[in-house]
Amino acid sequence: MKKYLASVVILIVVIIGVTYAIYDTPAPEPVPSNDAETMSVIYSSSAIGFSVTLPGVVASTSDEYSDSYKVDETYVYQASPAKVIPGVKFTIPENMATGTNLSRDSYVSVESLPVSGQSCKANIFLDGTHDIVEENQNDISYSVASSSGAGAGNRYDETVYAIGGTDPCIAVRYFLHYTVVQNYPEGTVREFDRDALVKEFDSIRKSLVLKETK
Repeated sequence: MKKYLASVVILIVVIIGVTYAIYDTPAPEPVPSNDAETMSVIYSSSAIGFSVTLPGVVASTSDEYSDSYKVDETYVYQASPAKVIPGVKFTIPENMATGTNLSRDSYVSVESLPVSGQSCKANIFLDGTHDIVEENQNDISYSVASSSGAGAGNRYDETVYAIGGTDPCIAVRYFLHYTVVQNYPEGTVREFDRDALVKEFDSIRKSLVLKETK
């Protein structure tokens, strides 16, 4: 009988101990997701007829910069006094430029020009004469042209990817504005990561989906 009672007591103690351990142990805190796909945003333009996927986007008419790509639907690129090109501009998040020689007004844009049945070429989106390179990426034919400019310690690099066969001609522009690092006191400004920026612009361009305009 004594052995039986002792076994019952031991069993009760074990049950109480296990129950305490289960309910007293704090639940694990959720781990924030770093999956880029869960944070991406699809932006659509009914005026030009396209959509693109960005890491984050905010629509604002304010002149202030943002922690996400800022959309400007009133954007117009002026290649020359006689040529203005409408489009949608996505200015880079401010933190991409912080502490570097990259200017906060750098952007990627989607633009449109009527070609009246002529070939869609990148050079029509730039002022002056520029060499054209034909590229095929993901079964899309691009006409690619670049230009560079400089003034008062500033540098301006542009690359235009015009999508072959589109009419109106649709193009994606990379606009990189940066300053000369050597003009700053040593150690105060670091060189921006051009490869990383271009890679992100490439990702946005490759996400472009064209739609029929009404």
